[in-house]
Amino acid sequence: MRLLILLCALLVATSAPAAEPGFAKPEPGEHPRLLFRKSGLPDLKKRAATPEGARIVARLRRLLDGDKGTTLPLKRNPLATGDDPGELLDAPVGSVFTLFHPVGYGMLWQLTGERAFAERAQEAVKLVIDGQSDRDARFGLKAVAGGVDGRFGLIGEYNGAAVASLALAYDLCYDAWDEAARRQVVDAVEAVRKNKSAPISPFAETLWNLAVAGDTLNGKAIPAVDPMKTLSGVLDKLPPFGMSDRDIDIHDALRDVTLPLAVHAVRVAGGVNLAEEHPRIGQLVDRLIYLAVPGPSGLQLAVPYDYAPRGSQHLSRTGLAGGGEFVQAMAMATPKRRAALRFIYERFCVRDGENDFDTVSPYPHRAVLALVCWPIDEPAKDPGEIVPPVVMSDSGNKGAISICLFRGGWKGPDDVVIALMAVGQDGRVLAEPRRKVLRHRIWMHGQRYVLQGKQSGFDRDLHGIVQIKQVAERRWLVAYAKDWGERATHPNPARLIVDLERRDGIEGVLITEEIMINGDAPDAKRAAKLDLTGDWRCSSALTVTIKQDGDQFRVVSDNPWGRGKPVDGKVVGSQVSLMRLGNGLARGCLAPHGHAIMWEDGAVWRRIGSGLEAPISATPDPKQPVLIRQATNKGRNTLMCVLTYSPAARHGEFAVEVGNFPVVTIGERKFSFNPESGTQK
Repeated sequence: MRLLILLCALLVATSAPAAEPGFAKPEPGEHPRLLFRKSGLPDLKKRAATPEGARIVARLRRLLDGDKGTTLPLKRNPLATGDDPGELLDAPVGSVFTLFHPVGYGMLWQLTGERAFAERAQEAVKLVIDGQSDRDARFGLKAVAGGVDGRFGLIGEYNGAAVASLALAYDLCYDAWDEAARRQVVDAVEAVRKNKSAPISPFAETLWNLAVAGDTLNGKAIPAVDPMKTLSGVLDKLPPFGMSDRDIDIHDALRDVTLPLAVHAVRVAGGVNLAEEHPRIGQLVDRLIYLAVPGPSGLQLAVPYDYAPRGSQHLSRTGLAGGGEFVQAMAMATPKRRAALRFIYERFCVRDGENDFDTVSPYPHRAVLALVCWPIDEPAKDPGEIVPPVVMSDSGNKGAISICLFRGGWKGPDDVVIALMAVGQDGRVLAEPRRKVLRHRIWMHGQRYVLQGKQSGFDRDLHGIVQIKQVAERRWLVAYAKDWGERATHPNPARLIVDLERRDGIEGVLITEEIMINGDAPDAKRAAKLDLTGDWRCSSALTVTIKQDGDQFRVVSDNPWGRGKPVDGKVVGSQVSLMRLGNGLARGCLAPHGHAIMWEDGAVWRRIGSGLEAPISATPDPKQPVLIRQATNKGRNTLMCVLTYSPAARHGEFAVEVGNFPVVTIGERKFSFNPESGTQK
């Protein structure tokens, strides 16, 4: 009855929710119910018996103990939960205990019926309850409150991951454990939930409430509340596409380990598909679809953050926070989006024909998600056949659009990707502050370009894209003024045209007014060994010298964080930490190519002499695939830039007809800034 009430609350709390076809509410005491329903176990076993499923199960076993998954790994993180992740992040998979080992053993119990796996799960649960930290020691049941960003409700990630694991293990092993074992889990979670000084993630709360709804202990109902009471406000606070106004939030909402699990569980146990019903969830999936691009150092997101070197947007793939983006997106996506994600993953991530189903991280629950959610029985489909070439956030501040993403296709590193982002931005601690200006990125022919203000409209604080209109089949007009920039003002408003029609040998056209198109920082190949030794530029006015010895390093030159004295730090894999005198520990991430450090406050340090300091040349060269040309709209005295991408360097001649609505001619085609112009041949 409680779960029926829960379902009704879900239906009321969301707008016109879509129940999954054939959904039936779980019966009291029915388990499992979070990852899959008890009635779905026979089909899951069939999936596990397919060649793809068998590889996933083999990977799950290896993640548990490096072999068959029958034992607990002997190595534990010796650190208590805290700011220091410890030195085990790069340890071999299966060699170190993780918070999600209980989930892996629980899944093997369901698949095999061998009670030994339920016993291993119980042993692993006891470790979590006793406070054992994850291989990343920031995570554990006794962790303090913390997470991605409290402004968006993404708090309690560090202890929330442990609660999520306990909820899933409880659900998977419910029928195998006696009441005493179940009570141990319930008591531990209830104790954490009552600790108001360290609140857990609302998504972990959702998982727990779904797991125990309708269950009893000694004939008494286990306390549970409607999940939507914890989710209702949180989902609305998620930033569009998971990208907030801090350019450190590369992984953002998807970094929260518990969010994808909660979205999946709400669909399975509550019959509500949040990917269909809530725009923010669908946008998290679309972010991967529209922005994932393969590069020299691996898969990366063409995110539009200001001054972010390419290394700051590479998908880590292996961490608990920031890893498993594709398999977690599969857990949230609609079937059509799953087909698109599979297409992207198989073309951009699979090497040597061996699909790893995004289970490269050391965390067993991601192999569990892959077995449940990866579309192994559904064909991959070109995203261009599923999604439109442009997607944007809903109107926010004063009706403005904060994020707009364009994509010309999904072939590979030469794809055309244009990401427009217009939100505020926090300051910096480890580098000079940034102004609150627009951040736009263009990805063409494997190179990245940036849109920057000249002296006027694009440099001032703007609150979003005011208007966007499709004026041809694959052409859009974007304006930062209400009247499409018709009236001349001081400064004149910025506006641009995006064209992806693929005509006359040109695959992409970008025309801007009062916006300069410049080359952005180049990329580099993945480094065989990461070493910080050398000189680094922290800002336009500050450089430092670093010396590294093993996993320790020292900033030896004068610096503001040591009050004139050297400061020490540590490197564990790609994770960097620096002990600032009087200001605590600062954490950062070293780019795969080893030439940039992205600090948690958004600061970026670049290695001097690495080649990443000098931006890509934007000098006009008609023999190159990407050509940037400039002209002046003399009627308004505004700068106009024309970027064309032609793989065969067939850029065509161009001319500008000046006026309040200038017209640019490229070859035989005309592009007008008049919103009423329609298609012009």
